Amino acid sequence: MYPRVNREMAQIEVMDKKGPGSKVKVGGLFASKGTITFPFNPFEMTLTRGKSIDTGPAGGSNDYQGLQWKDSAADELSFAFYLDESEPTPTLVNPLGSLNQMLPILPIAVDTLLPAQFLPSPDLNSNSVLDVVNALYSLTLIIDNDPNSKDQTLRRPSFVKFMFGEDFKFAGAVSKLEYTFELFDSDGTPKRAKVSMSLTGRYVMGSWPSKEDLRSAERAEGSASL
Repeated sequence: MYPRVNREMAQIEVMDKKGPGSKVKVGGLFASKGTITFPFNPFEMTLTRGKSIDTGPAGGSNDYQGLQWKDSAADELSFAFYLDESEPTPTLVNPLGSLNQMLPILPIAVDTLLPAQFLPSPDLNSNSVLDVVNALYSLTLIIDNDPNSKDQTLRRPSFVKFMFGEDFKFAGAVSKLEYTFELFDSDGTPKRAKVSMSLTGRYVMGSWPSKEDLRSAERAEGSASL
């Protein structure tokens, strides 16, 4: 590891142009619709690849049963990251917020303190982590919940692309979200949360799969196919 000029941030991009997920926009002034740029990168990620394997009669050795491939399984990507709005946020309106974070802590005599109006004021914020929480939650909502809709392929949550750096890519749908709120403002505003998130789909080593590639060709009775 070595210092880099630009830090790559993990990002989720919604593949569908309809539904609640297509309206999310997280990542500052220059964010585009349907994208979530993580404020803090994941601190751990787990990629799980599964195959259904049966055992059968011994193959080349009598000491072990033989292995027989039964079926493929979807990949799963699980990761955790923090949301934090508790610290003063430097802004274009009040850049002194960043100065407060760099000032050294020095012992000084009380009679040498400057009047309050001359001290750089912290850029306190009323931000809430719920903005990102709600954006992530919307990815789990059904695009078209009308049972009489002509296009039944949209009776599913949004398909998403997850990107971290240039090479780590995953495509699928959100299968689990868990929020642990760890800090609140005095008025009850949640300021910090730990998010655990799982995607089910495909780890991408080449080009991105299409929505048709991700969607199951068959539908179990009584349930909508993704």
